[in-house]
Amino acid sequence: MLAATAGVPHGRCCAFRPGARRASRVAAVAVDRREDAAAATATQQRVAAVAPWLCRLAAAALVLAAPAAQADSPAIVFERSCSGCHTGGGNIVRRDATLRLEDLQRNGLDDTQALFDVIYSGRGSMPGFGQECAPRGKCTFGPRLADDDIRALAEFVKQNADAGWPPS
Repeated sequence: MLAATAGVPHGRCCAFRPGARRASRVAAVAVDRREDAAAATATQQRVAAVAPWLCRLAAAALVLAAPAAQADSPAIVFERSCSGCHTGGGNIVRRDATLRLEDLQRNGLDDTQALFDVIYSGRGSMPGFGQECAPRGKCTFGPRLADDDIRALAEFVKQNADAGWPPS
């Protein structure tokens, strides 16, 4: 026994080196952190597996909560279907075919029925958006619009043309 404790201060043996307790506490904390990280990763994986279904459920709830008879406003329909080419009443394809009043008058489109006909069937490089638009290559490949939406859209364009469209 004397040989094992030779050179070691009184009351201490090799099992209790200075700092040994601290090292064991640090190791325990590291293990706890690894376990926490593993638990967090498992939780993230469970959330990732459930998240798409939650998004679908939320979207379905929004669709079901909205009144079925409520149609989009003409401004929303314009933004979704027309603003790609006609932002702010302009025309990025043909500069002389804007939705400004002077161009509509020059092109014979200064009344809502003429605008309805062009929106429904298309004209030149503009595709038609009507449900029965034909021939197929002349019509939009996107969603078609109901006649009421096209009529409201024609009135929206006419009102904005008369008002000078918002400055772009």
